[in-house]
Amino acid sequence: MDTALTTSRPTGLLPGHIDLLGVFRRRKLLVAAVALAGLAAGLFYSVAIVTPSYRSTAAVLVRPITAAVTPAGVDQLVAMGSEREVAASGEVATLAKARLKTSLSITDLESKLTVAVVGTTQFLDFTCTDSTKAGAQTCAQAFADSYLAYRTQEAARSRDVQVANANAALAPINAEIVAATQRLAGAPVNSAAAAEAGESLHRLGAQAAPYRQTVADMDRLDINDPGAVVSAASLPGVPDGPQPKTNAVLGAFFGLFVGTLMAFGRDRVDGRLRGRVDLEEYLRAPVLATVPRTRRNGGRTAPALVTMQHPNGPASEAYRALRTRVLVMAERQGLKTIMVASPTGEDGRSAIAANLAVSLAQVGKRVVLLSADLRGSKVHQYFGLDNERGLSNVLAGEMPPWEAVQEPAGVERLVVFGSGPVPAQPAELLQSDLMRELLAERRKVADFVIVEAPAAIGASDCLALAPLVDGILVVADARHTDRDEVEQVRIQFEQVGGQVVGAVMSNAAASFR
Repeated sequence: MDTALTTSRPTGLLPGHIDLLGVFRRRKLLVAAVALAGLAAGLFYSVAIVTPSYRSTAAVLVRPITAAVTPAGVDQLVAMGSEREVAASGEVATLAKARLKTSLSITDLESKLTVAVVGTTQFLDFTCTDSTKAGAQTCAQAFADSYLAYRTQEAARSRDVQVANANAALAPINAEIVAATQRLAGAPVNSAAAAEAGESLHRLGAQAAPYRQTVADMDRLDINDPGAVVSAASLPGVPDGPQPKTNAVLGAFFGLFVGTLMAFGRDRVDGRLRGRVDLEEYLRAPVLATVPRTRRNGGRTAPALVTMQHPNGPASEAYRALRTRVLVMAERQGLKTIMVASPTGEDGRSAIAANLAVSLAQVGKRVVLLSADLRGSKVHQYFGLDNERGLSNVLAGEMPPWEAVQEPAGVERLVVFGSGPVPAQPAELLQSDLMRELLAERRKVADFVIVEAPAAIGASDCLALAPLVDGILVVADARHTDRDEVEQVRIQFEQVGGQVVGAVMSNAAASFR
C-alpha cells in the first residue's frame, strides 16, 4: 500500500500530541537563549554575588585521661562519638571565641565549624569555613586548641571533685581511727579493751581504704595530656566555593530545562499548524501534497493558474504529486467525486481545486470542475471566465446544466461550472435534489468531478455537500490555519458522514515540506 495514502500516528509524538523534536526545531532559539542566560547567571552568581569561602582543617589525637598504670585499650577508654559532641559544644565554642577575640556570636562561630571522627581511629578533624584564608586557619586551630583545653579543665574539675568527696568521706573515719588508736594505747596488754580497739582500727582501715585509693589515684592523674594536635591548621590555597565552572554548568542545565518548558508552553499557546505532521495528527488523514508559496502575479487582478503559467515550477510539481496520489486512490477506492474544502475562506481552496482539475485534465482525464461556493467563488477567475451563469442558476431551475457549463481555453477535456450569481438561500440549493442529481449525472460522463466547497466553519453549505461526494480533500494554510479549526472540520465531517481522504497544505515554506 502507498504509505503516503495511509493514516498513522506521526513519529516523534508522545501521548498528548507532544512532538519533542518538532518543538525543539521550532523553538531552538528560545531554548538556546534561556540556556545561555542560565549559564551567564551561574557565572555572575559565582563571581559577583557569592563571597569566596575557604576551608582549613586541624587534626587532633584524643588520648584517654586515666590514672591506671596499665590501662585497657585506647578504643575502650575513649568514646569518640561523645567526644565529637563535646568538641562541637557551646563550651568549646566559648573558649574558641576567647582565643579568637572575635565579636561573632557563639552561634555564628559554631556555624563555621564541622567536627568529624576519622574512620574508627582516635582522631578528630576540626574544619572551619571562612571568607578569608587566615580566618579559616585561625578558626580551625582555635577550636582544636580549645577542645584540648576544655578536656584539661574538665579533667581537673572532675579530679578536684573526686578528691574533695573522698576527703569529706575520710574525715569522720580518720577521727574514729584517732580515737581507736588512743583507746588502744591506754588499754592493758592482751586485755579485752585492747582487743576491741584493735578490731575497731582494722574495721576503720578497711572503710578508709577506697577513699585513700581515690585520693592516690587522683594524685597520679595526668590531666595535662588530653591529646595533641597532630596536624595543625594550614593556610588554605584555592577557595572551597563558589565554583564558577560547576555553577555555570548547573546554570546552563537549569536554563535548558526552563527554556524547554517555555518552548512547550509557547508551542501549546500558539494554535497555528506546525507542519504537515500537525495537520495529519489533527485531521487523522494523510497529507497528499504540500504546495509552496508562490509569488504575486505581477499586480494582475486575476489569480494565477500555476499549472498552466509555470508548469516547471515547484508548485506545479506539488500538484503533479497530488494528482498521482488522487489517481491511485481513484483506482483503488473508486474515487470520482472529490470535494475540496477548507476551514475558512482564505486557505487557497479555489487555487487547489482549479489546479488539481487542470492537472488531471493534462493526463487525459475528463474533468468537471464545479464551484459550489455560492457565496463568492473565485474559480472562474483562474480561467478568465465570467460568472453571470453557473451552478446557482441550475439549482434554482433557471437553466439546464449544459447552458451553465463553460469550457476554458487551453485546457482540453475540462469543463467548468462557475458558482453563478449569489442566491438568497445557498444552503437550501446545495441540499436540493437537483444538486444530488447533477453530481450523479456528471459522475457518469466524467472521470473526475472536482467540487470546490464553501468554507466548512461558520456555514452549513459545506456540510450539506459532504455526504454527496466520494471523498473530501481538506486544504489548510500553513501560515494561518489553526489546529483547532482543522480538528473542528474533521469532527463536523464525521458527524455528517463525510469521508476525508487526505489533506493539502497550501502556502507552505520550505521547512514544512
